Amino acid sequence: MRNYQTKKIWQDLKKQILEDRSVLVFNGLVLLLFLGMTVYVKMAGTYYGSDYYARVNFIKLLFAEPFRKDIPYLALFTHFSEILWCISLTICLFSFTLLKRIRHSHKGDPFIFFSAIALTIFLLDDIFRLTLTLDLLVGIPKVIMYSLYGLGLVSYIVAFWRRILSTPYILLLVGFSLFIISGMADLLPIKGEGTPVILEDGSKILGLVNIILYFWDVCEKEVMRSRNLSNE
Repeated sequence: MRNYQTKKIWQDLKKQILEDRSVLVFNGLVLLLFLGMTVYVKMAGTYYGSDYYARVNFIKLLFAEPFRKDIPYLALFTHFSEILWCISLTICLFSFTLLKRIRHSHKGDPFIFFSAIALTIFLLDDIFRLTLTLDLLVGIPKVIMYSLYGLGLVSYIVAFWRRILSTPYILLLVGFSLFIISGMADLLPIKGEGTPVILEDGSKILGLVNIILYFWDVCEKEVMRSRNLSNE
């Protein structure tokens, strides 16, 4: 009996490996990246001499915890906003994949797909501070980056305005309005310490909550509608 179960498990494992090669390839590439970092650290001791610790410290900083014992709540709301971006993005990506399977279509839902792309761009900007980094290191003013994002959102609305009007767009409108307030608070020289921060980051967090509610509602209704159609 045990031999039969072992054989069955082994056969199932081989079947999953053959069917999910992309998963193995992805994990293999990530492992190669980490292996390359390990080799780099080892070689640094031989070839870089006194510069060894600086180069090793660079690798350690890539995996450092954003935590300070003296200020455990440091950047709490900043990290919270990043989580909210991820929630919206996850809803869209999961729903897009699910809809493709329900509809048996390779195209999926363009509205949800491009929504996921937009959310990915904003998430990357928020995590890696792309707008701030380009301003400080490259000299690209924030107003240019915000203008590009604004142009992208306008293009998004123009492309899908009919679809948007069939959804609870008030949530999307409120979310975008709060993002505009957040951007203006970042650009304008508002006096004070707490007020600019609350206007910028507080508006962004509230806007993200509205965006999550919007895509949750839109994706849930679209998945249920497609599921009912496929069962007819």
